[in-house]
Amino acid sequence: MARHRKPSVIRKREGNPGKHPIPNDIAGRGKPRCPDHRSDAQKRCWQAVVRSLPEGILTSADGQVLERMAIAWALHREAARLIRESAVLVKGHDSRPTKNPALTIMLGEPGRSWMTETTRHQ
Repeated sequence: MARHRKPSVIRKREGNPGKHPIPNDIAGRGKPRCPDHRSDAQKRCWQAVVRSLPEGILTSADGQVLERMAIAWALHREAARLIRESAVLVKGHDSRPTKNPALTIMLGEPGRSWMTETTRHQ
């Protein structure tokens, strides 16, 4: 399987030491917009990703992927905060130590997509 090419915007910024021609990429349209209905934490994650990428990389077609990533990142941060404030093991319903439910969110549950559940009801 062949490697994907770097976008021409990045190749031009890095320089062209071999002096090979850099073909122009197909230009996407527009810029992604952060949805208004997202939480403040999700909006901060969105903005952090958008600011970290060079200008001209993202297009409006990237909006859905950015939204899902921002949701996942914010949820991961919240789960990490909950674990940090309590513990990895918490008291279960029968008073025995059990895994903190936030750990399942943070590490991902095999065989089940929590992301599907978080976006289904939006």
